[in-house]
Formats: sequence, structure tokens, C-alpha cells
Amino acid sequence: MTTCIKCNFCVLSGIKFIVLADPRQASIDALLRKIYEIYADFALKNPFYSLEMPIRCELFDQNLKSALEIAEKAGNFGAGS
Repeated sequence: MTTCIKCNFCVLSGIKFIVLADPRQASIDALLRKIYEIYADFALKNPFYSLEMPIRCELFDQNLKSALEIAEKAGNFGAGS
């Protein structure tokens, strides 16, 4: 069984991003920054989005999925136990 590590990324707006990953996974900080970048591009820049609202944007979902796939290919992110 693989032990998970929890990584936090907090921003000035008070939003927290949390990733549960294998401790051997490299570049979790880079992944968290990329997730924030996607959040900023597709939620914060959306004039119809309000903080604490669910993010309902297909482009956000697609870009987040792509970022996670890239992180998985770069290391053992998401590897099974």
C-alpha cells in the first residue's frame, strides 16, 4: 500500500488547493501552481463566477484533466497501490 502525502497551496483570496499524491511524486508544487493558473483563467476571469460557487466550466474541466494527465506521465502521480 502506498502512503499518500497531502500538499497545500494557499492563495491571497483564501482559496486552498489540496493534492493527495504518492510521496515519491516529483513536482507537486508545479502541479499546484498549474491548477491555480487554470482556476484563475477559467473561474476568476469569468464575470459570472463568484467565490465559493461551484466551477461549472467545460474548459476548466478539460484543462484540469490535461494538467493531471501530464503530471501523471511525468512521474508516478496517481499510481495504484
